[in-house]
Amino acid sequence: MRKATESLCHRKNDCRFCVALEPIPERIPGIAESNVEPIKSPATGEEERARIALPDGFEYKEAEMGNTVSCRVSAGDKLTFELKNTYAQLNAFDWSN
Repeated sequence: MRKATESLCHRKNDCRFCVALEPIPERIPGIAESNVEPIKSPATGEEERARIALPDGFEYKEAEMGNTVSCRVSAGDKLTFELKNTYAQLNAFDWSN
């Protein structure tokens, strides 16, 4: 599977928030692990890039849709869950307004 080369980044008060759009696992050791990939066309199986653009958005300006292949969170009794093949949205938060 090819890696997506695009990154969404935003700079706010000298803190940098970045999300790399790559179909590789992301981990917080002992707490969470996720694997997100681009959505695929049900007709061809090819990757489809889909975005939501909100030029005047209060939370983000652009988001890319994806598929959460798997996600597991285990952070105590009250915060434990698993997801498979469900909606994913990747975006840089824009808290400038």
